[in-house]
Amino acid sequence: MNKSFELARLKDISVITLGYQFREKILPISMGNISVIQMSNITDNYTLNTNNLIKTCIKEDELKEEHYLLQDDILFTPRGYKNFATLIDRPLEKTIAASHFYIIKIKEQKRITPSYLVWYINQKPAQEYFKKHAAGTRIPIINRKLLGQLIISIPDIETQIKITKIYNLSLRENFLLKEIQKKRKLFIETFLLKQLND
Repeated sequence: MNKSFELARLKDISVITLGYQFREKILPISMGNISVIQMSNITDNYTLNTNNLIKTCIKEDELKEEHYLLQDDILFTPRGYKNFATLIDRPLEKTIAASHFYIIKIKEQKRITPSYLVWYINQKPAQEYFKKHAAGTRIPIINRKLLGQLIISIPDIETQIKITKIYNLSLRENFLLKEIQKKRKLFIETFLLKQLND
């Protein structure tokens, strides 16, 4: 028996804004007052890597409240052939996203969880929608209006949690398998090279 779910446009369940637009190339300043998330901070699994966030200086009055990233905010990449979502899964101190991203803030987390929304945006139905409607011939782009029109299938919260839990476990499993493969490859290479020296 299929569980019931509702359909909603992304614009109706969230607020979508553009990341901070720098006037010039971002200047790294080690003692800067603001950390900046760029494309290089997104992993192959579309998760956030905060280990190498650059710092820069921006006057506080140039930043709006919406620019500061909070835990459970979502970053969406609108340019190129991979239009994916990334969850801000931890608290961040004075951190903003560059204008490479749209920032999605969910209005009611009792209705839809951030992790489920990220999962859904990265799945086939949403990805096919982006491919079909993207503008631009050289570099495809998803504008904010188009992103807001994306239809989201929303099951009950229990089902949302179950889906994202299974998905996260699969990501963890894939990571561990890759680590095992790396260690196995290193072991074999070391063993074979040792044969030359014996």
